[in-house]
Amino acid sequence: MQSQAKLFKQISMTRCGITAKAISKSGLFLISLAILLVCSPVSVVSAAGASYVTTLLRTDRQSIQETSVLATTIFPPNTAQMQLYHPLDSDTRGYLGFRLSSLQTIWFGMIRDRYGLRWFVSTDTYLSIVCNSGNLTWNDNACLGNYSDLVSPGGGAYLLELVRVTQGHYRAQLTSVTVSKRALAEIYTLPNQTVQTAWIESQEDWFSPADPLPPMWFRHYSPYYLNGTTNTYWPATTGTSQPNWLFTSPAGICPSHYGAIVNSADKRDWIDQSFHYGSGLICWIRPQW
Repeated sequence: MQSQAKLFKQISMTRCGITAKAISKSGLFLISLAILLVCSPVSVVSAAGASYVTTLLRTDRQSIQETSVLATTIFPPNTAQMQLYHPLDSDTRGYLGFRLSSLQTIWFGMIRDRYGLRWFVSTDTYLSIVCNSGNLTWNDNACLGNYSDLVSPGGGAYLLELVRVTQGHYRAQLTSVTVSKRALAEIYTLPNQTVQTAWIESQEDWFSPADPLPPMWFRHYSPYYLNGTTNTYWPATTGTSQPNWLFTSPAGICPSHYGAIVNSADKRDWIDQSFHYGSGLICWIRPQW
């Protein structure tokens, strides 16, 4: 068996660029080139570097492409996990992201830094966003909550929903055991768009000359979409369909720094985490479910 570094050759990754990974499997040297449109939310200061643990969701069904609701549940780190020292010039994020057929992208999740935990809703530069809560920031491309505003360490499960209200209008909604459904932001896109790519991701950013390897921990659970009038779990990989698959990037971060712990009984339940919280990190599963 070849090493993981040889199994995955990262050609490029930009904020909203193309990541190409060459894959060789089972010693048969069957090469497939997966061109993944991978985006990550940016802040007003460009990061010196970033690491990702990504679950790319299948979007080959028409019902997914035309859905009006994409959602997932995220668990932030608990109070004890937040006690671990977090370097100043870095942050970690866990979020749901999707890209429309117009190549416009929306991200919704949580961001952790040295000072605590906050929610965020972010868009690319081609979209307009209006904040119902929090503050407009990141070059006017994002709404960012205050520390401990609606989300808190150990707060349990938070449901993140990106809802198409009307054509060209999406809403980011957050719900938890302590927060009734709250509309955090309104995002305005081009009309008559379909979902091209969807993913759930955890990300480390650093802004210093060297990567300080901040602690990261986000649990992701049961993504779903609205199929007609029914909330439907994200479908499993079938036959030769586009798979749901988990991978890490760039090469070399896993398993020594960042990776995933996947529930073997239910692979729609997984934790993206750093080495600070344990070993045995998974770097790649295709399909994840």
